[in-house]
Amino acid sequence: MPRYREYASLPDHLRAMLRAVTSDDGAAERYANAPNKNLKGQTVMGLMNLPFGQRAVERFLYDLGNYLGVDDMDRFLPEFGKKR
Repeated sequence: MPRYREYASLPDHLRAMLRAVTSDDGAAERYANAPNKNLKGQTVMGLMNLPFGQRAVERFLYDLGNYLGVDDMDRFLPEFGKKR
C-alpha cells in the first residue's frame, strides 16, 4: 500500500502507468507525491526519455491531467498537443 493518499487515490490504470514509466519501485510514489507537481518540470520531461513509448507517456499525462481536473492540457503540454 502506498504511503500517500494522493497516489492511492489515483485510478488503477493511472497508478499502473505511473509505475510502468518509472525506473524503480520507489519512483512512482516519489513522483506522485512530489510537493511541487509542475507538468512542465524535469520530472515529467524525463519520462519522455524512458524506453516506454512516447504515445503511452503522452496518454498518461493527459489522463492524469483530466483526472486532476485540468481543462486544457494543451496549455501545459503544448508540444504534445500538436502531435495528437
